Amino acid sequence: MKQLTIQATLVSSGRAVVTDPNHIVLLRSRGFYGYVPDEEHGTLDQQNEHQRQLDTDEESLEECDTLEDSATPVTSKCTECKQLFLTDVEILFLFHGLGCLDIVLPDSEQSETDSDLTNPLRLWYYLCSVSRLPSPPVHPTQARTELPQFIHLERDLLRRYAAYLYYRSRGWVVRPGLALGGVHFLLYAQGPAWRHAAFGVVVDRAEMDGQQMTCAALAVHVRVVHSVGKRLILCRVSLPDVVNYKDSPWDAIRKATVVETLVDHWNPSCR
Repeated sequence: MKQLTIQATLVSSGRAVVTDPNHIVLLRSRGFYGYVPDEEHGTLDQQNEHQRQLDTDEESLEECDTLEDSATPVTSKCTECKQLFLTDVEILFLFHGLGCLDIVLPDSEQSETDSDLTNPLRLWYYLCSVSRLPSPPVHPTQARTELPQFIHLERDLLRRYAAYLYYRSRGWVVRPGLALGGVHFLLYAQGPAWRHAAFGVVVDRAEMDGQQMTCAALAVHVRVVHSVGKRLILCRVSLPDVVNYKDSPWDAIRKATVVETLVDHWNPSCR
């Protein structure tokens, strides 16, 4: 039996768009992949409405559970979506992890560059590059020496991809954290069609990999996440030297180490 291939078009270095209605329905019903911008804002408004009914500073764990359990189901209007956007980690997971994504450059921007991105290294270059499409692809080994930003963007993508796979493999439905701004992911136990997200995840580098997130920045994330009845997970990812994986840099996540820290809101009135 032939495997179904999802068709997508790369629209920027970190985004692809799916326009086939059947493919959109499949992606949203089999893992809740992708996002529709208007729905992300609608979900956040609904969560804020629930949270306004609670006193945030005196909220107990029991009230948090009630907020999650009583959440009004978010109706997934799959058949009404004309465009579904995939993030860079979702592109990698569907293309490299599951092998079910066929991704091409936009027709309006095709030039001498071959629009077919079946070459994984070519796709990797575009996902880690800030160049306008469709700039001629460069081998990642060459890009690391010639483009100062490339290695930083490459390691950032690897950290987020490692975290994405980590939570997916543990049964979480992992969604982009667009509705909450600064967080990288939202974790759903069942999916946005049934319950609100339980956790927000911020991905940070390990101590050995350079400067980490400051306490002030972390406090901002905690406050924002807590204001909509969620809890924050700080996910620190340590990566091996990518140079050792020059022909398959995405395989570096096999040696990645993930350390989770649950950062909760401290209520001075609770003992």
